[in-house]
Amino acid sequence: MRIPARFLAVVPLLVTALLIACDEEEPPALEGRTWLLTAIETSGTQQPALTGTEITATFDAAKGQVTGSAGCNNYFGGYKRQGNALSFPPAMGATRKFCGEPEGMMRQEQDYLTALGAAQGYTIKGDSLRITGPGKALVFKLK
Repeated sequence: MRIPARFLAVVPLLVTALLIACDEEEPPALEGRTWLLTAIETSGTQQPALTGTEITATFDAAKGQVTGSAGCNNYFGGYKRQGNALSFPPAMGATRKFCGEPEGMMRQEQDYLTALGAAQGYTIKGDSLRITGPGKALVFKLK
């Protein structure tokens, strides 16, 4: 059986197109990086992270764990990622310190952990991570 030359000329183009399409479906790396919160967005309005606080998230794919600082307390827990879907248990483990300064730190910490527990997805563009859930988004940059 003889294969037409026109068909053979198209095959490399099809293979290349399929490889590019597969690369586009794979989300950029979430794991193995430390992310620093820059803002909490509610209904499209961004509230920058309080000056003097550092909220972080580090994802470990091998353990299926996320750890970080919620500003005052450290937190930890599992996460599940499939494509761009991302979820956490509603109650993360955390240390139990009280931090009075800067003013509003404990409220920001609670807002952050609540939004994390309600997360449904994420996107990464360059060095920016956006974790989204109903009516809220957590906006990060690489640390």
